[in-house]
Formats: sequence, structure tokens, C-alpha cells
Amino acid sequence: MEALGRLFDVAQIVAPVDINGAGATGNRVHLKNASACTFLVSLAAGANATVIDLQEHDAATGGTSQDLDIVTRCYKKSEATLDADETWTLVTQAAASEVTTGGALQELWAIEVDAASLSDGFGWVSVNLSDPAAAEAASVVAILHDLNVQRDPANLVNPNT
Repeated sequence: MEALGRLFDVAQIVAPVDINGAGATGNRVHLKNASACTFLVSLAAGANATVIDLQEHDAATGGTSQDLDIVTRCYKKSEATLDADETWTLVTQAAASEVTTGGALQELWAIEVDAASLSDGFGWVSVNLSDPAAAEAASVVAILHDLNVQRDPANLVNPNT
């Protein structure tokens, strides 16, 4: 059996876009079918920092959304040109929903959310990106892992349901 469907599923949270002017509101994924989710945030080099903001929600759309203040550690790779020769750097901070990026270099961030860390009644998570007030391309992908039910990739459930 392939890893996709057995070990993980993937969802596009923010399609590649220039976040200058409005930032980006990420799509939601439901954690009822996975024990955890790792958000991979890819940022082009920019003139200013961007804030990555982790959110939890009580519905697939609408409903109540709030900061998920659990990020105490995450990982980043940064370099003038990300070319697969970088190593991960541990970033630690007081528990918060926000992580502030460097801005000057290309960066890849990995932020993990354990399903057990969500507030009661909240089952969906997403990531928003702030407006850096300068041109900056960005994208976010969610890797849902430790799947509760393993399936052929064509039979995986919609990650937002």
C-alpha cells in the first residue's frame, strides 16, 4: 500500500499567491480522521516579515474561529535560494498562535498540530498569512498524518468533512 492514504493525506490550504495587500486566509481541514496535521508554509524572499497565524474552527465553513495558542516550537529552513541542501532549524517561543517569519530569505516552515490540542467543540484547523506590505509569494500545504482509517488514495475522505 502506498504512503498516501496509509500514512498521510495532503490538502492545499493556500494556493501559491502573492500575499501583498491582503495576506491569505487558509482553507480548513478537519482532524477527525487524523491524529495530527503539519502545515508546510513556503515563502519567497520578501522585504518584510509575514505572520503565520494558526486558527481552530468549530465548523467546516462559518461558525466560530479563534486563535489556537499552542505553538511553542516549529521548524524552518531558510536560505537565499531553497535548493534542498538546507537543514531544519528549531524555533521556540512562548505558546502562541502566531509565528513571525524573517522575510529576507526564502523560507519553509513546518508547524505541527496534534488533534488533542484543539479546544472542546473545535475540530478544524487552518493557517492564515498576514499582509507583508510588499510583494511576497506564498503557499501552504497541510499534511494530515497518523490517519485513523487507512485507504486507497482514491477513497480518502474530503479533508474538510
